[in-house]
Amino acid sequence: MPEDFSGFENVWLRSSFEAHCLTGSYSRNTRRFENQVGLLVDTLNDCDYDLLGRQPKIPRLMGMRHASREWTVFMVVEHLCLHTDYLFRAMQALLIGDETRALVPNYRYLVPEDVGADCIDRFQDSAWQYIGFANNLAESGRYKESTGSIRHDLFGRLGLKRLHALSSFHIKIHRRQVQKVLATEGVV
Repeated sequence: MPEDFSGFENVWLRSSFEAHCLTGSYSRNTRRFENQVGLLVDTLNDCDYDLLGRQPKIPRLMGMRHASREWTVFMVVEHLCLHTDYLFRAMQALLIGDETRALVPNYRYLVPEDVGADCIDRFQDSAWQYIGFANNLAESGRYKESTGSIRHDLFGRLGLKRLHALSSFHIKIHRRQVQKVLATEGVV
């Protein structure tokens, strides 16, 4: 069990992720991810960058690790850059059957504190590259070809379709985190 989550939260996260996977086709999860990216980018574009660099301490949100409660909005966006790039590489690796290249790195502690506004452009580039890749897999049907999987510390074995579902599930949690940070500053 991941150290940051209580037994109840583990059950809630797993159940929520299962429901997310069951209610979303591959293409629907691409649209969900794209929608979350759009909502997040709209929110970020409406804010003063000085505000996005402030380090708050927000109340605990379900699905969010304790350490990330003090992240600036820029740090959250940087985390999403890292995670989206990882998903892109992991899905490519699973397509060619290379499960060792698709291992889940531990990004929760790798976000530098001195991240600046340039992470927003990097995130948009990363997200649109991922969306293009996901759409190409859907159009070609190649997402159905992958038989490999990787082990996630909370969600167990993830094949390509479930890994893709994680993209929209994950970004939604962090978009809520950004909203909570902005709410503590009186913005949202």
